[in-house]
Amino acid sequence: EHRNHNKEVERILKEGLKRDKAKTDVSSLGKFGMVAISRQRMGISFYDVMLKGCELCDGTGYHSTLDAAVVRLMRKVHSDLARSQGKELAMRVSPSLLEAVVNQKREEITRLEKLCGSRVTFVSDPTLPSLSFSAAV
Repeated sequence: EHRNHNKEVERILKEGLKRDKAKTDVSSLGKFGMVAISRQRMGISFYDVMLKGCELCDGTGYHSTLDAAVVRLMRKVHSDLARSQGKELAMRVSPSLLEAVVNQKREEITRLEKLCGSRVTFVSDPTLPSLSFSAAV
């Protein structure tokens, strides 16, 4: 009788799910009276409709510290200057990052310019996301 009752519950549940457009897979009732149901995802998720990705972290939940951004920028300056063959390197930099670079790395930039026989120009660009930059040779 207990088994028949479980089968009846499963039948009614599956019958009710037939109206759903999404494919569903229903397991048998377990010993604790629970049923596992997997359902095909349909359309756009709530998060896709209501939220947009973070421009700072690209959805990772983390973004760079100022010090890490300065290191990343200096690596880019170093590698681009090494390949510039005497051409000027123009860097568009977010204002907060530019302030940190000018205050912390001015001497290193001057040394790199002399070493590579090139020049680096920094332009503050408030339209860039915080702590970001772009380069052009």
